[in-house]
Amino acid sequence: MRGKLATVAVCLLAAACLDLGATGLQSIAEEASEERFGDGFAVVVIDSEGRRTSGVAGTRADGTDMDAGDPWVIGSVTKAFVATTVMQLVDEGIISLADRPSDVLDFEFIPDEATVFDLLHHSSGIPDYLTGEWPELMRSCPEKQPNPYDYVSSEKEFDPGTQWSYSNTNYLVLGDLVEAVTGNPIEVEIRGRILDPLGLSDTYLLHVESGPEPMAASQDFFDTGPGPLSDCQMKPSVDPAPVDGFMVSSVQDLDRFYRALFGGELVSDASLEAMMSQEYVGAEFGQGLGVIHLIDPPVDGVNIYANGGGIVGYKTLLMIDLESMTTIIAVSPNGFGFENQQDEILRWAFG
Repeated sequence: MRGKLATVAVCLLAAACLDLGATGLQSIAEEASEERFGDGFAVVVIDSEGRRTSGVAGTRADGTDMDAGDPWVIGSVTKAFVATTVMQLVDEGIISLADRPSDVLDFEFIPDEATVFDLLHHSSGIPDYLTGEWPELMRSCPEKQPNPYDYVSSEKEFDPGTQWSYSNTNYLVLGDLVEAVTGNPIEVEIRGRILDPLGLSDTYLLHVESGPEPMAASQDFFDTGPGPLSDCQMKPSVDPAPVDGFMVSSVQDLDRFYRALFGGELVSDASLEAMMSQEYVGAEFGQGLGVIHLIDPPVDGVNIYANGGGIVGYKTLLMIDLESMTTIIAVSPNGFGFENQQDEILRWAFG
């Protein structure tokens, strides 16, 4: 974005220069949509002054044009909301990063020595329920989604704190831990601590809370065949609360949340530093506590933190450059990844 703004500054017709920049971002969106067989793709870049440039192309599963203003299911970006809530509890002295969830929660798969820190950082050794039988079971579109905990091996993958391995189970457990120490469901704590204070009116926990309907999505995942996700009428599980990936949000809400988090509005300086730290085991993956540091970006002079989300039907990319306080939000309602777009978007914004 700094490069684009510099170009605008030397142009006699600033509007024309902005159009040229937007055209480049639009081209990225159109190519991404083509890669997705015409399904939708949207990317929005927002600078520190709130100026937006968007690239939007393709259609949603219901045949309507893609709209970057619509909410969607944000997948694992949900984990940033959970981590922020946990760090607020740390700031308040209700829990500490050294506390052991096994002292509060009675689940066989939680290693006795695993700490709150380990769960936040994915260094607990708790297996991911999304491996093993779970994917095939979901592809069969059962009448009711089973409890994810029933698919977690009781054998730890490694001793807590010694390795790093991404596990969605960690954040389901954190949701239960928050409820255990506060007496409130995790979604109530997230709403009271983050959503309502920031005015995030499009954001809520799907299947548990009500809110704006997420944009229509499609992915050939269930055995019902290609088509909209609505073809699968599986009754969702809400115990444990699905805070590993089932929040719904929007461009404007994610932009506001990330600016508040990294601007120091939501947690103490010490907690934000802990979330962003790269001094932990597995630092080569960029994983902090609920947020990820982008390692080796394709442009110089940036300091980017991010969250990505992938869930049946939706892909999300949320990034912020702390040097310019520019945010980037990308969404596709068909589950294709952003491997071919991320670097292009970053070069457009900062090259």
